[in-house]
Amino acid sequence: MSSQRPPEAVATPRRGGASRGASRAKLAALAMLALGFGPCPEGSETPRSAPSGEVDPGRALYVAYCQGCHGSQGRGDGPVASSLRVPPPDLSRLWEKYGTPLDRDRLVAYIDGRSLLGLHGDSEMPVWGDEFFGDTPPLAPNVEGLKRHLIELLADHLERLQSKQQL
Repeated sequence: MSSQRPPEAVATPRRGGASRGASRAKLAALAMLALGFGPCPEGSETPRSAPSGEVDPGRALYVAYCQGCHGSQGRGDGPVASSLRVPPPDLSRLWEKYGTPLDRDRLVAYIDGRSLLGLHGDSEMPVWGDEFFGDTPPLAPNVEGLKRHLIELLADHLERLQSKQQL
């Protein structure tokens, strides 16, 4: 009897939180969708949205991985928010605390989470830098690049949430 996970399983978060229940196929499909869109057009500070009628990959990733805790509009009112020890932050109002424009590097580092381990104690937020493609062999080609791209797309979506709130 093998102790390996079935191929469709995704790693359980390494600290806090519950299993995301997403399959490798779902993550791979989101990654492939994401590869069709760049985070920002060259020379622009405005994140690029999906053309009308197409799926926004940042929004798709947000719905799949963040909405459960942070809610559909990022206000921290997702369906599992009340079961968490610490309420999730209102992601639609990050600009109030951190100013505008948001510090992109700080936002990406927070979503990734790997550089923040242990700095603020235990967190229920998954370390997405570990979770995305967590069951892929570490030496697989460009896994870090794909992780970074997915995290950048989530950051794009969070930046778009801010612009809606500031209008």
